[in-house]
Amino acid sequence: MSAKQTIAVIGAASAEGKAVLACLLPTGHRLLLMDEAAEKLPSLQQQLQHQQPRCETDTEPCCREACWEADVIVLANAQPTLVDTLQKIKDVATTKIVVCLGQNEEETTSEIAQHLPHSKIVFLQLPGGAAKLPEISGGNKPAVEAVRNLFKTANNKQ
Repeated sequence: MSAKQTIAVIGAASAEGKAVLACLLPTGHRLLLMDEAAEKLPSLQQQLQHQQPRCETDTEPCCREACWEADVIVLANAQPTLVDTLQKIKDVATTKIVVCLGQNEEETTSEIAQHLPHSKIVFLQLPGGAAKLPEISGGNKPAVEAVRNLFKTANNKQ
């Protein structure tokens, strides 16, 4: 059995963050919630615990600290901008999988690579339908496959 991963969701209280959390909740991984609107996190954490009583969730007010603890980083909402977030996490995201949710891959690849040159960048588009798997892409095939497996696991447990 593999070790439980910690997945940091930056922008957890946003609509995008809540959507990705709903997908990840069944995986059994530790979910670390971070949002600039930190006052929203306790109620979000309580809601997640109600939906999945065995899930392990924690909150973190600092995106750098959340990313430092994480095995996988999900940028659900660029707070306040993508560049600001990337600058805050660049020294702790090295060699980690960074999932950019809802970003246009062509427009942001070079910008992200500039700030996170040693991270494994994956792009994720959540589907409209509940039973569909998300669209996952990126240049690092093992990282893309790892994220794909993460969502397959979640989809199979729902």
